Amino acid sequence: MALLANVFAVALPSLTSFPEERPVFLREYSTNHYSVLAYFASRLTIELLVTAMQVTVSTIITYFMVGFAMEYWILW
Repeated sequence: MALLANVFAVALPSLTSFPEERPVFLREYSTNHYSVLAYFASRLTIELLVTAMQVTVSTIITYFMVGFAMEYWILW
């Protein structure tokens, strides 16, 4: 349950940000600022870093509050 809550907490804001940024992407793509591949590669790289930090903080708090017997890295 802790892992599912973590997945939904991280995934939903990431999915809703794409429609919000669509007008900016279309404007900058039409003026050849960058390609589709460059946009999504940079976007996913940043999302990966932010998600890793969120998961780390969330799992540290969960691990010590619940008192899991397994190693921390298995939960992460």
